[in-house]
Amino acid sequence: MIRYSRGLLLLTLGAILLAPVPAAAQRDPERLWIDRRTRSDIRERIERQLGYAPPFFTPELQWFDGEDSTWDALRGKVVIVQTWTRKNASAMRWPDRLAKSFPEPIDDDLVLLALHTPEGAADAQLFLDRRPPPEQVRIVLDHTGRFCDQLGEKEKPVNFVIDRAGAVRYAGLNLQGLKGAANSLLAESFDPESDPPDRAPEPEVAEPEVIEFPASQPSRYMADFVGESPPPLDSLQWFESTPELHGVPLMIEFYATWCPHCQNIEPYINRIARDFADEMTFVTVSTEDERTARNLHKSNRFARHIAHDTDRALVRNLKVRGFPSAILVSSDGVVRWQGSPFAITPNMLKQFLRADRANAIAAD
Repeated sequence: MIRYSRGLLLLTLGAILLAPVPAAAQRDPERLWIDRRTRSDIRERIERQLGYAPPFFTPELQWFDGEDSTWDALRGKVVIVQTWTRKNASAMRWPDRLAKSFPEPIDDDLVLLALHTPEGAADAQLFLDRRPPPEQVRIVLDHTGRFCDQLGEKEKPVNFVIDRAGAVRYAGLNLQGLKGAANSLLAESFDPESDPPDRAPEPEVAEPEVIEFPASQPSRYMADFVGESPPPLDSLQWFESTPELHGVPLMIEFYATWCPHCQNIEPYINRIARDFADEMTFVTVSTEDERTARNLHKSNRFARHIAHDTDRALVRNLKVRGFPSAILVSSDGVVRWQGSPFAITPNMLKQFLRADRANAIAAD
């Protein structure tokens, strides 16, 4: 074992701490403010707002404190708009992150807006009643997604920093960047007589990309529902709060404890469910008695929602005759694929989700 003296360790630590900042960061410290996790296509869309006034607040926005606002009323203040959703454990913490980053009000010159994206917005009111937001953060709910769409992104959390004149100066920053940008803009002077900036021009609308859903193989273990709406899910009994089942992509798997193939594939489906948890809802339907289904839920072995098929109504309607079986349902409520979950791969799910997004854009 190699032993180091205390003096050598201190010298090494000092050399690390005193190491020069990279030249690129010295020339342009704002490069360190960029959130590198933002996908390139999302960044391209949100950066179209830079230098322009943000879109008008749409009339259907719900202001949690009950007082609607306008950009005219916010002119002269620095405004941070951070999108978030309660449907994701990380994204739901953004209002608290804002509050911790700006714990003290800055002479009412800084406005923090936490804009809830449409996913889960319908249940956000109950969530906020149980867990009131920080006082210095104003909550806005975008139920339709129209305002988020105009900003350029309605799914993943993104942010914008607007200067006192009403122009978007930054987009897609990390927490360090939000603090740096806000402090920089708060230090700038403001002329109330200056003309407000123009709004960003409408982007050219390209023909929607046609992406096919994964091909479904005929199965003798289930009736063919591809291209149709699945039977109603009303017969399902949940052992926790009912997950989001409408307007989101779904994978529904039919599972039996006596089935060795179900048990063999369980770790694999768990891994897929964790990897795609932010993009779709995963449901495992137990076709046995309620006690067995409840024990499955209590086991905490599953990275997906467990449901009990009361009276086997869903299994009968789908004519499921083999286990495990699965269906993929697009966000418009149509079965797009069915078959054995052994055939589901990460690449296949990525294709399914791309086709689902393209299908939603074409429908708009």
